[in-house]
Amino acid sequence: MKKFILVIILAGTFYFCYDYYKSGKFNNYLEQNPDSVIAQGIEYYMGYINYIRRNYGGAIFRFNRVINNYKVENYKSKSYYHIALCYEEQNCIPEAIKVYKFLYMNYPNSYEGNLAKKRFDYLLSTRNYAE
Repeated sequence: MKKFILVIILAGTFYFCYDYYKSGKFNNYLEQNPDSVIAQGIEYYMGYINYIRRNYGGAIFRFNRVINNYKVENYKSKSYYHIALCYEEQNCIPEAIKVYKFLYMNYPNSYEGNLAKKRFDYLLSTRNYAE
């Protein structure tokens, strides 16, 4: 009986969230809360889900919204990093290199900035791309 109730609760939550997303209210909420770390996190994870699903255009769209629509910095370096990964996955290496360089130059003390520097150096050394 407990499993049945849990399934009903999860189904109801999914339906509510899907309806909220489908109606556009979800995006309205995100746009109306530029100071919200929670809204920025939701936007970031929506981009990450698109990245995992290999919907790179949708992922880049969401990650760019994280960068441009929010005043808080919590997910910006992660978003830049995943934009660069999306470009790499699409074999747009010059664009990935530009984003990696921007990331490690502007966020040098972040985890993603360090990863970006390594990816940048790797791509330059293995693919013979110039800066």
